[in-house]
Amino acid sequence: SSRNKRTQLHAKSLIRTKLSDLLEDAIRQVIKNSDYGDKDVPELCIRQVTSRQCTTLVRELMHTTYKPRAYPAEFPYRNKCLLLFQEIDG
Repeated sequence: SSRNKRTQLHAKSLIRTKLSDLLEDAIRQVIKNSDYGDKDVPELCIRQVTSRQCTTLVRELMHTTYKPRAYPAEFPYRNKCLLLFQEIDG
């Protein structure tokens, strides 16, 4: 049991990002303006745990069809994983 307490991680110890702060504020505002109102709202914490640059390839038929219009063969995108943590019973 003492070992579990030593290795226990907390969501608030994870790095904050602009996106996580923005989402936390928005969710707090929605809860505040909802029927839930001023009741005891559980503590919520949003953290971005991964962010990586990826590329998706265009299918051959699509690329062949639109090649005269300078359609690219691949598209870059950013893949992010956001987690919402809720504090339950301390």
